[in-house]
Parts: sequence; C-alpha cells; structure tokens
Amino acid sequence: YEDYLGLGPGAHGRVTIDGKKHATRAARAPETWMERVERLGHGTDEESIVAPADSAREALLMGLRLSEGIAPARFLRTTGIELADALDPRGLARVLDGEFVVRSSDGGIAATKAGRRVLNALITEIAR
Repeated sequence: YEDYLGLGPGAHGRVTIDGKKHATRAARAPETWMERVERLGHGTDEESIVAPADSAREALLMGLRLSEGIAPARFLRTTGIELADALDPRGLARVLDGEFVVRSSDGGIAATKAGRRVLNALITEIAR
C-alpha cells in the first residue's frame, strides 16, 4: 500500500502529501482527460483525503494480495494504525481456523491460496 500514481483516463492513484494519503482519479473519458491535460497540465478529475479507517482497509486488501502478506511494522508505517487495531479478533479467529489466513511469527498475516480466491469476503470478515 505504498504510493502509486494513476496515469491515463480513469486511472486511480494514492499519494501521501504532508503525512496524509490522497486518493486521485483521472477523468474517465479519453477526450475529457486529454482536454484537462492540455488545459491544466493533468487529467485529475477528483482528489480526496483517505480517512484512516479506509486507508487501513485498503492496506489490508492490497497487502493480502501479496504472498508475503502484511507485516505489522510496515502496516503501521503506511497507515498510522496498528495492524491488531485494524482487525476484528473474532473474524480473524474464524479465517485462521478456516485456513484462509496464516499468522507469521511477528504477528503479521498472509492470505493462503484459498483466502486469496475469496479476498473480498476475507476483508469483510476481518476488517474492523
């Protein structure tokens, strides 16, 4: 869940500015995007600050797509929220029991192959 730029029509991005994660979305229609680029120097249509809870949910979604999963220190650094505070303990226990998620020795979590197949449901189950 590091910063990334969304380039081109309809692209989404996340950029940290002054310690706050900003969500960006470019104009969807190619002709509108091009007109904005020519007139303004960019094609951004929307920009908003991502609330901490939404940032944590996005970081969970992005991190569980990776085979190495989510390390607590990195999660805290990128979201400002402790990983344990972003997780519903009962939901986490259920997905651990169902072998959709495994825990690492540092308290991190990673989705198993089965968990990655149902990632959206997994996030709904474990996110606060």
